[in-house]
Amino acid sequence: MSKKESKKGFVWYSLRISFWVMIGLIIVYYILNNLYDGISVHVILPLLFLISIIFTFVVSIIHLNRHRKKSFAVVSLVFSSIFMLLILVVGIGSSDSNTIFIRETNKDIQKEYFQSYPFNLNIPGYLNLNYSSDFDSNLYILESNEYNRYANGEDFHYLEKAENSKLYSFEDSYFPTGTYYVVIKGVNSSIRYNLSVDGYPA
Repeated sequence: MSKKESKKGFVWYSLRISFWVMIGLIIVYYILNNLYDGISVHVILPLLFLISIIFTFVVSIIHLNRHRKKSFAVVSLVFSSIFMLLILVVGIGSSDSNTIFIRETNKDIQKEYFQSYPFNLNIPGYLNLNYSSDFDSNLYILESNEYNRYANGEDFHYLEKAENSKLYSFEDSYFPTGTYYVVIKGVNSSIRYNLSVDGYPA
């Protein structure tokens, strides 16, 4: 090993690794945030991103004090500082990004059967829904108790509905805290459909 390489040490390597991990995590987060919903996307990834920012910030300062070549340390310090400032101002996964509750593509339902998709709102929010099917179908958004009535073949009350339809959508519809179900059923035949539901806090 050369004399120059031996001087790099833990701080030199740690800074480069932590910097690229930090950049990678933010890219992965914003990709997955548009595809999936769950604790791994909205809790674990943001937490890892925050840890990587703090680690990169601290190591970049140490690197500036220990090594003569400071350009990468300066870049790392600037990026980590900007990310920390953004977190303080707007937060990770703020209401500017919609939370995806349901995303289904080319799904099939056989005749005489229905499909349901539950989702929870821990705080009041506004929902967007887009639905399309190849044949006429019924779509309902139901509260939890009304879904049980629907499933048991009883009379029920809906919050949103589209009957005998192939296309249905709405935007910025207000929903209070609670558990909801999207229910889909073909009218006279089996159907293939696409469904997306996303939203943001009120």
